[in-house]
Amino acid sequence: RLAGEPAGGGLPSPQAPPRPPKPEDLPPISHTIRFYQDGMFTVNGGPPRDMRAPENDAFMKSVGAGECPRELEPPVQGQRVNVNLVRGQGPYVAPPTPAYTAFGGTAHSLTGPSTSAAAVTEGGQPSSSAAAGTGAAAAAAAPPAGGFAASDVTVSPSWRGAREA
Repeated sequence: RLAGEPAGGGLPSPQAPPRPPKPEDLPPISHTIRFYQDGMFTVNGGPPRDMRAPENDAFMKSVGAGECPRELEPPVQGQRVNVNLVRGQGPYVAPPTPAYTAFGGTAHSLTGPSTSAAAVTEGGQPSSSAAAGTGAAAAAAAPPAGGFAASDVTVSPSWRGAREA
């Protein structure tokens, strides 16, 4: 007879579901509040907020009292929270926007072309063919009526070789 197997055969008895970890056993959650000389502050690098704005009163009172602001409370009651207060040098300055576009192509689905995304050039402006949505470039970019054509699929030689080996 194997360990955990009932003496009379059959299925082993169901085990109790795993217990959730104790809040004190969970790692602490850390938040950073950065204050700037012009009265602005950020939470975890988010958008700037004004210390004097009425919607931030409860948040600022909690911080002033050395308490965790309600919006930063952990999802599990009793879990530790570290709130780091940092004094920024000078006034708030917005971070620079990235000099690249994360996605500058066109979107296609199996049911047809997508109208929700336009091709964007590196300068952040829509390309002329995407802005117009017509012409030879748009017609060439659109998939055939039935979805996609076999010419739309490319298999790299390295993948083909690895698959055959």
